[in-house]
Amino acid sequence: MRLKRLRRILWEHIVAATPRTDLDVPIDEDVFHILGTVHLAALLAERRGIDREVATAAMLLHDIGRLVTGRVEGHAQASAELAQEVLTDSGFSPAEVEAICQAIETHVHKTESGTPLEELVRDADVLEVYLSGAPLPPVFITRVEGLRRELGLARG
Repeated sequence: MRLKRLRRILWEHIVAATPRTDLDVPIDEDVFHILGTVHLAALLAERRGIDREVATAAMLLHDIGRLVTGRVEGHAQASAELAQEVLTDSGFSPAEVEAICQAIETHVHKTESGTPLEELVRDADVLEVYLSGAPLPPVFITRVEGLRRELGLARG
């Protein structure tokens, strides 16, 4: 039930952002990216023994700040701030809210290490960009190589 509420809230933000033309990232790219990260996070959560619902919630909200503000700059902080209220209203515990918001706020720091949930959010974010075929920023390459090894993917 908690994720159903989160999906509804995310959809409302997508609908509100759709007519805007001042977005740093086109709405379709953001939507496909968010949806792609959700399934990758669920897979990584299963593999790593992390609560799948918590991981999914983090990915549903990790870029919501971009949808609301239209800007890439500062989106992680904006996403974490928006997520706090949404997660609380959706029934997540204070500890879950804190962990998810921390993972959202730090997901842009690809060269840093953090909690298992923070690492999962960074990894799902990078993996979606990689699998989408988009050019990888240099800072993503080390993470992608580690993920390929973890998932047993042949060099492609």
